[in-house]
Amino acid sequence: MRICIISNSHAGALKHALDTEPALAQGHDISFFASRGAKVSKFTLIDDVISTTDLASVRYATGGKFTQIAPGDFDALVFYGIQLRFGHWLFPPEDADWGIANASSAFRGEMIIEHLSNSMAVQFAYLVCASPVWQAQVVVAPSPVQAAPDIARSAPFPLDEINLAAATMCSGFGARFVPQPKETLAATGFTYDRFAKGSLRLNEERAAHDDTERKHMNAAFGALILRDILAALR
Repeated sequence: MRICIISNSHAGALKHALDTEPALAQGHDISFFASRGAKVSKFTLIDDVISTTDLASVRYATGGKFTQIAPGDFDALVFYGIQLRFGHWLFPPEDADWGIANASSAFRGEMIIEHLSNSMAVQFAYLVCASPVWQAQVVVAPSPVQAAPDIARSAPFPLDEINLAAATMCSGFGARFVPQPKETLAATGFTYDRFAKGSLRLNEERAAHDDTERKHMNAAFGALILRDILAALR
């Protein structure tokens, strides 16, 4: 199966895993279309074609092999992590929106649905599924919850609340939702620290992140989420 993972810098964990152990692909032909940081906002879906206005930003991920994704190019599209920062919704940094984390249970569900609906991953997935010219399978998966800070705290509500809402929304328009692997999550809701050690940047230098990096994960994490993504495909 020809699979394209459309993502941000978190694609580095999956790419590192595949580069280290190609057998993780299980015989599939897996490609990446990914940009780092805010450059993901330049992704477009126009006339059923996915591309970007900043072609240089995806060159490393694609290997220079393609600059757009059109119907028929791939058998499956995986929208991984693009604006699906569940960790920020659970544990928002000081400069982020604290709405979901502080909301009462009566309003939290509505806010989660709003955040999901506004994400590029869900919007693109919906447009592909709704298009009569696209025949690809579609998978949606969130970026990982960050590893715990030095002074950890517990999540204000279970991550499963977000996962359930995302799975229900995606199934409603024909996509599959793949949550973060449970074995990577501590009881507090944070990702285990061992999965944040040794992560690599998504660039040609493949430089390691600083030891203090907690948001990006390593190849061990990439192997687990890739396993679950492939399992979701028919």
